[in-house]
Amino acid sequence: MSMEQKLPVSPNAEAEAERPAGGPARVAALKSKAEQAFTDMFGDVAGSLPGRADVAEAREAAIGRFTALGLPHRRIEAWKYTDLRTVLKDVLPPATGETVSVEAAALNAALGPLATLDAIRVVFVDGAYCKELSDLDGLEGIAGGPLAAALNDKGDAGSADLLRLEGRDDDAVLALNTAYVTDGAVLAIAGGAKLAKPLLFVFARTGAKPRLVTTRNVLSIGAGAEATLIEAY
Repeated sequence: MSMEQKLPVSPNAEAEAERPAGGPARVAALKSKAEQAFTDMFGDVAGSLPGRADVAEAREAAIGRFTALGLPHRRIEAWKYTDLRTVLKDVLPPATGETVSVEAAALNAALGPLATLDAIRVVFVDGAYCKELSDLDGLEGIAGGPLAAALNDKGDAGSADLLRLEGRDDDAVLALNTAYVTDGAVLAIAGGAKLAKPLLFVFARTGAKPRLVTTRNVLSIGAGAEATLIEAY
C-alpha cells in the first residue's frame, strides 16, 4: 500500500498517513464534517452563552474534550447501536439570545393530550426559560429557577459546578451539552416533600428557523421526597 492512500481507523472516520524522512509513518484521524462544525461554531457563539468567567472556562474545557473524543461510534459499547458519527451529517446553528413570544393556546395545541394534565409546568422555548408559561413561582417544597440565571449569578461562587459532572470526562455528548447549554431548570425538592402534581418540563421550538437547542436540568431531590417528573419535547 502506498503511503498516499488513506487508512481507515474507525468505521466512519479516516486517517492520513505520512512518513517523515527516515522515520515511521504517522497516522492522524480526520474529523467528520459534523465534528469539525461543532468545534468551529463554539468560537462564534461562546460570547453569547450564559455564565461568568469560571463558567466560560468550563465550557472551553468541555469543547476541548469533545474535539479530542469526537462523536461516539459503534466501537464504543454504549453507542453500539446508535452510531452518531455516521448518523449526524450536518449541524444546525445554535439557538442563542433569541426570544420569541409564544401564546399558551399555541403551546397547548403542541402538547396535545398532555395539555389537559394537571401539572406544574416548567417551559423552555428555543432553549430559553419562559416565565410567562411556567408555574414555578410560590411553590411549596420546591426552590430554584432557570439555569441561565444561576450561571450568570455573580454572587454564586460555585455556579460553574452546575456544568461539571465528575467521572464523565469520556462522554462526548455530555461535553457538547456542557459547551453549548443555554438554559434549563435548577430545582431542589425539599426532603420529605410530596408533590401533589407532577413536574412537566416542556421544551418547545418555534420552528421559525432550524436551530440547535441545548438544555440541561439540574435536580436535587431530598431524602424521603416524592415527585413525578415528565419531559415533553
